Amino acid sequence: MISKIVCPTDYSDNSFNAIKYLKDLAALSNANIELVHVETPIPHSLSSEMEELLQDIKHEKLVLWGNVTDEIVNEITKTHADIVGISSLGKNKEENFFISKVTLSIVNQSSFPILIIPPDANFQSFNRFLFVSHLKDQNYLSFRWIAEFIRPYSGRFEVLYFAEDRLKWFEKKDIASNFESLHHSLKTPPIDVHIHDCKNVLIQLETFAREQKADVICIEKSSRIFQMIIEQDNIERLPCCTDIPILIVPTI
Repeated sequence: MISKIVCPTDYSDNSFNAIKYLKDLAALSNANIELVHVETPIPHSLSSEMEELLQDIKHEKLVLWGNVTDEIVNEITKTHADIVGISSLGKNKEENFFISKVTLSIVNQSSFPILIIPPDANFQSFNRFLFVSHLKDQNYLSFRWIAEFIRPYSGRFEVLYFAEDRLKWFEKKDIASNFESLHHSLKTPPIDVHIHDCKNVLIQLETFAREQKADVICIEKSSRIFQMIIEQDNIERLPCCTDIPILIVPTI
């Protein structure tokens, strides 16, 4: 069960929405939220609305000075957070961007799981998880980590693999068998595995996530799928999953 959440914030509207989401997750988990703000030449402070939002949740506030990414990553490492929750966009929102440069920099430099929360995300529940990967990136250790992470929430799994080549029936059977073994060894709910081709990956991902009513999309940081998401061309025009948080799992 999550007990410590670190939430970097710049006090923007987008950041406020991330705090709202994390407040509900903290209430579900009985977790403590640590808000981390790195001060700029123009001082900012927690608004009365944010203060009121957090009054019933265990939380603390920390103000740091220096390079934003460096200070936040150092604090994440020092506190050994169970999870880092951060808005995908900050106060310098540009409508066509999915993830800000600061958020991406924190993801790239941190070795902790990071929940990227889009501006339109609305906390509903935390038990429907979609694990997404490229078939060439099969990393069952990452899947095991996610399974252990969500166990306290009685979560259910869907697995979405993307494959460049059409698989033969016995190859699909082998993959399903591997996850069946994981299901029994980890005592997870049954795991449904879906395999799609690599055409229009991001559109397929968004469509499938909505069809499955996923609460969270889980992607390993080193996977080809995550690299597709953060490619500059995609960041600039990505419509993908604008209201579904993405859990970036550290490479194991």
